[in-house]
Parts: sequence; C-alpha cells; structure tokens
Amino acid sequence: MPSPKPHPAVHAPAGRAPLSTALIPLAGPKPHGDGHRLEFTTRGERVPARWLRPVSQAGGPPPLAIVIHDESETTHQPVLARYHAEKTATLDMNWPLTGSRRSPKMSLRLLEALASAGEGPVHRLLLQQFRAQAQEEFTCLLESAQNLAVSEISRVDFILTPERERNPDAAQPLFAPLSEPRHGQGIPPASAPQRLCDFLDDLLPGNGLSVP
Repeated sequence: MPSPKPHPAVHAPAGRAPLSTALIPLAGPKPHGDGHRLEFTTRGERVPARWLRPVSQAGGPPPLAIVIHDESETTHQPVLARYHAEKTATLDMNWPLTGSRRSPKMSLRLLEALASAGEGPVHRLLLQQFRAQAQEEFTCLLESAQNLAVSEISRVDFILTPERERNPDAAQPLFAPLSEPRHGQGIPPASAPQRLCDFLDDLLPGNGLSVP
C-alpha cells in the first residue's frame, strides 16, 4: 500500500496567532458517513464549515476535496455528492455573505456594491473587505485541513452560481453582474491560492480591489 501523501504546508501569516478550530459532530442521519461542523475565527468572525467523511474503506484515510460555494447547507449539492460517491471526503464552506451565511443587511449592501461596479468609497471598501475575507478564510480552511484524518488534499473547487439566490429585500440576484456561473473545479492544492486570486479578479468589478 503506498504511503499517504503529505498535506501541502500551510503556515499562519506573520503576526497571527495559531488558528483555533472546533469540530462539532453533526446531529441527524449521516448518509455519507461521519459529519462534523468545523469552526474557526478570522477577522473577528466565527466561520462555519463542514467536514463530511465517507464510510471508511480498507486501506486507510480518504483523500479530501475542499469546496467553496454559495449553496445553503440544506441544498442538495451534486459536487459534494460526486466526491462522496468516489469515497473522497469533503470540507466545504460558503463564500462570505452567501448561502447559510446570508445577512439581510450586509448581503444587500454587497449586492449594491457589485451592481455599482465598486463606484464610491463605501461600495469600494465593501468589495475590498469581501475579497480580503474570502482570501483569509481560504487560508484558514487550508490550515484547518492539516489536522483532519485524511490522506491528502487532492482537489479544490471554487463555485459561484449567479441568478439563483435571491435577496428578499431587493428581489434581485445576489451576484447580478455575473453573466454565467463561475466554476473553478479540480484545482491542484499547490496552485489554489493563485487560482483564488484569479477567481476573485474575474468576479469583482473594477480594478485595484485587492488588499495588500
């Protein structure tokens, strides 16, 4: 049997304390095997994710796929189901202010900022914060994955589908400026941070929105 591949090294940014995570067993039926809620704190926010581990097979721990998406936890997600059918564990999380992390107030403001293409200092600042939060959360998620019982991080998926989630206040798609779904799937972990930057560049209107 081949030896498990090492996880890619992920280090806490300079000046940040080691990440504190919590794993909480999920209640209810577990059709895919073991399920846990994983939580960590970053930029002053407690961020939830899910670790779903398929029924174990002989041969050791499974590989892991990381998926960032905009679906709520109660929605059937074909991407996760496909990985589980392949006996691959998943660690999935919503983008800020989407899916199960929607906010009646702030998600509407994000919609307005996207629709305005970041015009004006308030909208521009919100888009900068969204980008910084998404990048920091992904770094933390990779760091959290180092302690899971998996053989390797095999793939990373970034998924954002417009014109599906509706804002109840505005009755508009949350990501109205997008003309088609954004799917970055099957990304090798080593190239995932740069691919995330490219994904956000494609998503966010305007230039110069990155935060040093």
